[in-house]
Amino acid sequence: MSFAQSSTGQPTPQALMSIWRSQESDPPYFINFQNSLKYPRDEKFTEMITYTCLPTFKLQSMTTILIIFNSFYFIILIISGDIKDGGQFLEPNQNSLYSLGMLYPYRVKYEQEIQRLFLSLLLYSNFINYFSCQVAVAIYGSYVEKLLGWKKLWMISVFGGFGGTLLSCCYTSKLHINGVLVPSTFNGVLFGYTLLKWDKWSYSGSGRYQMVGVIIFGLIIFFWQAWYWEIIDQIGILGSYLYGTLLAFAFSKQLMKVDYDTDLKCVQISSIILILVILGCEIFYFFWISQPLRLEI
Repeated sequence: MSFAQSSTGQPTPQALMSIWRSQESDPPYFINFQNSLKYPRDEKFTEMITYTCLPTFKLQSMTTILIIFNSFYFIILIISGDIKDGGQFLEPNQNSLYSLGMLYPYRVKYEQEIQRLFLSLLLYSNFINYFSCQVAVAIYGSYVEKLLGWKKLWMISVFGGFGGTLLSCCYTSKLHINGVLVPSTFNGVLFGYTLLKWDKWSYSGSGRYQMVGVIIFGLIIFFWQAWYWEIIDQIGILGSYLYGTLLAFAFSKQLMKVDYDTDLKCVQISSIILILVILGCEIFYFFWISQPLRLEI
């Protein structure tokens, strides 16, 4: 078989992609040759980072708008509030976080401050937490937007974040911030997608193990931050990740396309039912059964 070669004498990414297509295999996902115009050895370091870590990210995208929105709220938090004395770089004090929507289960239930379930998704403990979450949104969110479109990107971010914060309210009365829940939801979507596509990526060079590594690395960073800064919500991270995985199954028809079959239809319907049951149980338990404590601010 003859194919185009790069300056190093190696087959070009486009030639490799045509080979995979001719074999009726799904193209590599994480190692996305469609985004590279060069053979890897011809790439600059910055190009390698872009193709490897952000292969689906585009400046003109809803993911970028989401990052700008998060950044704008973080700037408001820093400008309008007070910086914690002796804290991390650009770490707002608790009063500032509280005034701008910190998750407080007692006030959510007994004073109907429902907005805290959503505004807490825009809060970060310090600059490191903020910056790492925006990088995660750029990596994971751009994949989700490419797979499902910008409308579902927003729906997933709101739905997964809401489900995660509500699960936290059911479990604890502590005050938390939940900026990490949105990228955690996107991470969960990619985990579910990887499970759906696992058999299709069984060939060498598919990038499925690299994708698993990136997913696990993201989870480690999320939970490490929640362990290091207790104000970040561990239960919320777990809940949003679960919702993200189930949402991937719920959108299996759009994700799998021609590979969508009867078995996947059962998975899709079961996932939708499970999401509704879990969310319904959370709402019922928190608003009718739980008794969150009133805490000092």
